[in-house]
Amino acid sequence: MSEVAAPDKSTQSGSRTERLKTPISAVAIVTLSVLIVFYLMSFADKQMFSLLVDPIGANLGLSDVQLGVLNGIAFSSMYITGVLVAGWCVDRFEIKTVLFFAVAFWSFSAAFSGLANDFTTLFVARGGVGLGEAFLPPAAYALLAATFPRDRLAFANGVYHAGANIGAVLTLIFGGMLIGALTRLGTIDLPFVGEIQGWQGAFIATGLPGIALAFLAFFLPRIRKHRTVEQMAAAAAKAKAAKEVSFSGFVMQNPGLVAAHVLAVALLAVLAYSLITWSPAYLGRTFGWSHERIGWTLAAGSAAGGVGNIFWGYVCDRYYRKGYNDAAYRVFSFATVIGIPFIVAAFLMKSEQWFILFYAVAWFTASSFGPLVTAVQLFAPSALHGRLVALQTCFVGLFAIGGAPLIVAILADVYGGEAYLGEGIATTAAVVGGGGVLLLVLATKPLRKAVVLQNSVHDAAQKLSEASTD
Repeated sequence: MSEVAAPDKSTQSGSRTERLKTPISAVAIVTLSVLIVFYLMSFADKQMFSLLVDPIGANLGLSDVQLGVLNGIAFSSMYITGVLVAGWCVDRFEIKTVLFFAVAFWSFSAAFSGLANDFTTLFVARGGVGLGEAFLPPAAYALLAATFPRDRLAFANGVYHAGANIGAVLTLIFGGMLIGALTRLGTIDLPFVGEIQGWQGAFIATGLPGIALAFLAFFLPRIRKHRTVEQMAAAAAKAKAAKEVSFSGFVMQNPGLVAAHVLAVALLAVLAYSLITWSPAYLGRTFGWSHERIGWTLAAGSAAGGVGNIFWGYVCDRYYRKGYNDAAYRVFSFATVIGIPFIVAAFLMKSEQWFILFYAVAWFTASSFGPLVTAVQLFAPSALHGRLVALQTCFVGLFAIGGAPLIVAILADVYGGEAYLGEGIATTAAVVGGGGVLLLVLATKPLRKAVVLQNSVHDAAQKLSEASTD
């Protein structure tokens, strides 16, 4: 089976080039399946800390700001550092090997969090999780771009991101049940470890299985051949668009597009992470719900987000095939505008009944922007995907993973303290969501130009690949 995505078939319709739906290979399906498992694991490890915020704070005597640092800065400081290295590694080395070590390392670090008895040790463990997980986004998007047809990429990205939602659902439901059970047990006596608290046992129970699952990385395909063929086609085309461009050269040629994209994704990620990190604490403090009920409620929202990722990815591909090369920015601007009012209403109305509905709608719309990364896969050469996704992920780590937990906590303090956590979440979502939409709208024109350019390179690469196999 070929590891290179099949060429796009197209027809002319007015001023746009319409494309026919391209079949998906078995290699692509296997790749997507393995990546979903890894994404599920990574998201579960992140979400588990949010569920354990109150037990950790009570046991270790930590403030909301300290918990925000652990949930944000501790993770994101190493995540940002690691993702820059990861992008370079992904563009140069065999991805399956890189992913194996990354998955095993972050799983070990997640389990090690269960051995922490103070702020410093937990900070180091969270940093280890961040460092390992930093390698997943550049590797995953490079693999998807190499194995899926361009007209099916948004749907593939949507299904991949649904893995995070599946991870969240499983963590919220079973994690909530696990935490509840361990909390009722009180302390736990483990061989070679000694006595630990229930929240520590939850980290160990969810982290250790990931070390074994890391071996799934060896089922992933090799994609170096695909990149070599594309670069050969680029040289043969003798066009400006087809020249091999360095990472810095590409950014200098497309500064507005790259800047708008990474900043927009970072702002939309702040919106999502403000919900992810603080919703459990908000429900516990505002409505006095148990861990189990919180888990089931947030799982419903996350499930809606999974459906949203797949649905909006499908819509993106459909419009791309109709000739709209800026489909990704159009679709997610629209979805975010719809979702913001539901987020604000969910956290300001203080209604248990309406919260569940509004929260689910918010996740289906404004928090389902995973397929937005398709824009990078379409407007940039494949040899730069790893580093460009790393740049995007770096800003997500800096703004969202590192900033969102702290921003919400600070805004809540400004409004009046812990009782105003909902106001902090609503304000954060409205401001950053609006900013993200504005940037996407401003970048639609340069996106169209860049995608047209790369489509010509992609088509040339496919023709050269077909000629070499004849």
